[in-house]
Amino acid sequence: MFRFLHPKRRRPLDEPCSICTAPAEHGYSDHAEESIEKIRPRCLNCLRPEFDRDYKDFKGRAVVVAPAAGPPVYVFQPTKAWSEHFPKSKIAQDVCSLVERIDSTCYECSKDAKFLWVQSRGLDDKNFIEVLDKGISHTLLKDNAPPVSLCASCCVAHILRELESKRISYLEVCSPKGNDTGFVLPMGY
Repeated sequence: MFRFLHPKRRRPLDEPCSICTAPAEHGYSDHAEESIEKIRPRCLNCLRPEFDRDYKDFKGRAVVVAPAAGPPVYVFQPTKAWSEHFPKSKIAQDVCSLVERIDSTCYECSKDAKFLWVQSRGLDDKNFIEVLDKGISHTLLKDNAPPVSLCASCCVAHILRELESKRISYLEVCSPKGNDTGFVLPMGY
């Protein structure tokens, strides 16, 4: 996170959208914790097709926590890599059990579902560490609506609706890639 705050480094949001030159609301990257030079400034309109493509091309399954104000990034983390780097964290195990709850069809449109949508009410920049340490089931699912299974299109629609309605801006957003099980969560580095 401190790499974004260094005074001699330009942050992605200091520049206009690299596609349409509108004010950038997000920094889009191909992988979480990308070097700042590889994070591309995006407005919400230009982020939409990137998310559509990424979520549709994703071959794995993931738990997606709704965007929340406070944490500076909203990124995909593969559970396998996460558990290797942070073996005491409970979120990887929790996500693996939660993806087993994904129904075969989308809650909203009946297409094939591969995402489990979790509301983020109560998540902020002070308690996201608790979610990582204890897992989603023991934190967010205690105080929020039950999660729902979504297809890629409906999941992206939910994400964009939350970003727009809450006017949330992230220094880095990264979509699910590949075919690994994982999670998308507002967090900090």
